[in-house]
Amino acid sequence: LYPERAGHHRDVLLDTASRAITSTGVTLRLRDTDEGRFILTFKGPNAGKSGLHEREEIEADLDSAEHFDYARWPDPIGARVQALAHGERLLPLVRIYIHRRTWAVERDGEHIAQVALDQGIISAGGRTARVHELEVELKQGGKRTDLEELGQRLLEQLPLQPQPRGKLQRGLTLLDKRRTLDGHASLEAVGRH
Repeated sequence: LYPERAGHHRDVLLDTASRAITSTGVTLRLRDTDEGRFILTFKGPNAGKSGLHEREEIEADLDSAEHFDYARWPDPIGARVQALAHGERLLPLVRIYIHRRTWAVERDGEHIAQVALDQGIISAGGRTARVHELEVELKQGGKRTDLEELGQRLLEQLPLQPQPRGKLQRGLTLLDKRRTLDGHASLEAVGRH
C-alpha cells in the first residue's frame, strides 16, 4: 500500500422527477472535486452482492458542476441518458459530501487496486446519513482474485462490515421516507414509484 492523496469532493446524484434513471438501477453522478474538476459518471446496475459492487462505469469531464443538460453531454453517456430520460429534465436527487484518503495497491510493481477511506454525509429530502466506509476498487492491472484477497486481508485486520447498498441507495432511502405522488403523475411514474 502506498499513500496517494487526501481531498474532498461533492457529488450530486441526478434523476428526473419520475425517477426514470434510478428506477433502472443506473446511477448518474456529477462530481465536483477540490482540484476544480467536474466529472460525470454513469454507473450501470449493480450485478454484485454482499458488499461487492460489479457494474459498468463510464466517466467524462464536464465544464461545470451545474451542467445538467444531457443533450450536450459527451457520448456514450449523453446518448444513454437521453434514452432513459425520455425528454424529462434532470434534477439533483441526492447530495454527498466526502473527505477521501486513498492508497495505491501494488503487486510486483503493478498498480492493481485503490483503497479509499470515505467519511462524510449523504443528504436527501431534508434528511442526512453519515458515511464512514472503506472501498477497494480494482484498477486495470487487477483481477477478481486480487479483490478477494484484499478483502479477506482487510476483514482479518479491521472491524469491517460489508455494505450491500451504495451511496445512491442510502440516499434514496432518506428521500423515500418523505416522497409522495401528486395527482398529476403519469401512469409510468406511478408504476416506478
